[in-house]
Amino acid sequence: GLYYLSTGRGARLLRHINISGCLQLTTQGLQTFARGARHLKSLILNDLFTLEDDAFSELVTRTGRIEHVSLLNSGSLSNKGLMAIQHCHQLRMLHLSHNLKITDTFGPLAFRKCVMLSHLTLADCANIGDRTIKAISTLHHLQTVNVSRCAGVSDIGIRLLVDGPSG
Repeated sequence: GLYYLSTGRGARLLRHINISGCLQLTTQGLQTFARGARHLKSLILNDLFTLEDDAFSELVTRTGRIEHVSLLNSGSLSNKGLMAIQHCHQLRMLHLSHNLKITDTFGPLAFRKCVMLSHLTLADCANIGDRTIKAISTLHHLQTVNVSRCAGVSDIGIRLLVDGPSG
């Protein structure tokens, strides 16, 4: 499946892929797929507990046109892998709920170049706090932000968000 798509014959026109919950997916398979998915705009990888940082990084950097990424409950993904988000200059929607390895250090670096971001979900990311909120508060196109059950987000962080250019 993914090998065929990586040859370019099958993925030439592929714009959206949802491989949520595919437990058989390997890092090598995802990296192989990344080689042929240059025009991908929407990437849904929910409930992939074995998704590794290197595989996600390669996929995102090779497909620089991505506008929508959903990584709900991708337990192995950490700040290192998510730093690849900074290469998604056209990113409009990012959903990262239930990712416990993401910390507040990732936000200020990753969101710096995501200037088109309009929808962001970080619900249940327990290690996200005001540093990340401060980073996203500078984004001009932001319309929807969900930081529910993020214990590190304080009233000060919410005030930064509300007073920012999208507030």
